[in-house]
Amino acid sequence: MDGAAELCADLGHLPLAVEQAAAFLAQNPLLTPRAYLGLVRQRPAPQYDQGGEGFTAAERTIARIWRVTLDRIGELQPHASDMLRALAWYAPDGIPADLLADEEQPAAVAGAIGALTHTA
Repeated sequence: MDGAAELCADLGHLPLAVEQAAAFLAQNPLLTPRAYLGLVRQRPAPQYDQGGEGFTAAERTIARIWRVTLDRIGELQPHASDMLRALAWYAPDGIPADLLADEEQPAAVAGAIGALTHTA
């Protein structure tokens, strides 16, 4: 648990941010909380760190957490990353499963859905 307290403090002790970080660490057992904190600090999107009108510190923290998670999904399963970005444009309720079908790449679709389900 090397760096867990520092990670929680850096995340502002925000429950959602800490939960997301814990889920990421559970999926990456060789990564310590201190190493994860390094990733969050190393790869934040500039617009989230700088903030903007209407962005709270909590929102910037959540955005930094998601950036690390999305980068990792993209590294492990690029098709899942593309799928997640496409689905983000839809309302949260009732997205038809047919939307995800790809008759030319059924294994890629299945792998992407599995990766996203496993990451969630």
